[in-house]
Amino acid sequence: MIINPYAHKAGPQRLFFAFDDVLMRNAPVLYEGLVMPYRRKIYDIMKRGTIDSKIRSIVAGGAYLFTNVEVETVNWCNGDCSFCPASVTQERRPRQVMEEGLFRSLVDQLKDLDYSGGLALYSNNEPLLDPRACDFADYARERLPNAFIYMMTNGTLLTEGTLARLMGSLDKLIVDNYSDGLELLPPVRNAVRLCLQNEAWRRKTVVILRRKNEFRTNRAGQAENRRSLVHLSSSCLYPFSQVVVRPDGKLSLCCNDVYGVTTMGDLKKEGLLEAWRGERYRIARSRIAMGRVNYSPCRICDNLTTDYIDRFARSLDCP
Repeated sequence: MIINPYAHKAGPQRLFFAFDDVLMRNAPVLYEGLVMPYRRKIYDIMKRGTIDSKIRSIVAGGAYLFTNVEVETVNWCNGDCSFCPASVTQERRPRQVMEEGLFRSLVDQLKDLDYSGGLALYSNNEPLLDPRACDFADYARERLPNAFIYMMTNGTLLTEGTLARLMGSLDKLIVDNYSDGLELLPPVRNAVRLCLQNEAWRRKTVVILRRKNEFRTNRAGQAENRRSLVHLSSSCLYPFSQVVVRPDGKLSLCCNDVYGVTTMGDLKKEGLLEAWRGERYRIARSRIAMGRVNYSPCRICDNLTTDYIDRFARSLDCP
């Protein structure tokens, strides 16, 4: 149930990633300024066809629905990761807490749609900072029996009681264990111990070892440790498949829009389906379909996703 992405590759790939990791830690300026932009350009060329093909397939199906919904019930984090715009050292958003009625309304609207896609009870936040997190997970499970409900947390607030509650509601709990030495944090170590004693919990829980200080995607230019920006030509799947709900009910363009710079709708003024089929999404999709350079909020984003994000969560597993 523990994944080490720095060591999970096999053969030549493992050697490449090991060298990559050493370079990032020992020559960060060179890595961020030269290696990262070059690599994103190569990935852009490699993945462009796959992304465009999936978008054509989605559009050809007619009136398509989102396949993943991310919900922030609170919009802050307790982490200090260098790559994340939501970290305590970079956060710019005023703190907000979602009204319980708004959360229930969102879930009820998904129920009316007979929703069976992914429901992520987090976005750019630490979800367990909300003391209602387990109650919200229970309500979502009750109302959405066919949805894939999951949560990603840094694990620092995990207790035995919280873990037990979440295991009754979630299909998957993903713990990003942030430590530059890759050692398990005490609350995460305890959660692993408990899960190893319960097969059902073990199957639902994945712990991913992550470093706090590293370079990742630039989050549409919002990641402070990414100064070298590149212009990619690929389109993007997110506007065709994802909804991100902020605590005030407003919809962000995607999960990379950490600060909610671009608003696509407002659930306090319109229904979820109405917003999804609204003018703002239509404009974004038509421009992004021709390449992200044609839509200003996405022009400098270097995130390249070739699959629906809930499928990533569903696929996470290890012996």
